Amino acid sequence: MKNKISPILSVLMVFAAAVSLTACGVELESRTISGVTISVPSDFNEFKDQSGIQTATDEDSTATILISAKGDAQGIKASDYDQNTYQQAYLGSYKDVSFEKFDNAATLDGKTAIYAQIKATNSKDVKFVMHNYIVFFDDGNCQTVSLGYADDGDTSLKSNIDEVLKSIKIS
Repeated sequence: MKNKISPILSVLMVFAAAVSLTACGVELESRTISGVTISVPSDFNEFKDQSGIQTATDEDSTATILISAKGDAQGIKASDYDQNTYQQAYLGSYKDVSFEKFDNAATLDGKTAIYAQIKATNSKDVKFVMHNYIVFFDDGNCQTVSLGYADDGDTSLKSNIDEVLKSIKIS
């Protein structure tokens, strides 16, 4: 299963590398990226393509939003994962991993998804929080939406995370 959805691993790695330290509350702006509409804090830069993954960070690089392109799920379903297989497949490079929430029967905008809220420490010893959705489509494709921030920072994403998560729409 580890190599089946490699763009997801790339999303998580890019995310963890981008997270670092502090920001503050701002307005939310609706943006549509790779078929995903999401409310993004106004202190975030424009999304940039990094090998098929659209990435935006706040001004201090303490928070990140990543959206992958749709890709072939290669027959994998959300129900194929539990916390252990998810951690082995996508979180192997992190330490102190803990799942705050894990749901392999979640939905996002009416579509089947895996939702994981994770606390972990990256290779630079930065503690961070990730909210990850892997969305599965009826046509056999999947797409990742990942939001994260430094755990001890005061970022606009952290301050608005519930509103941002509720804003996500998939086309």
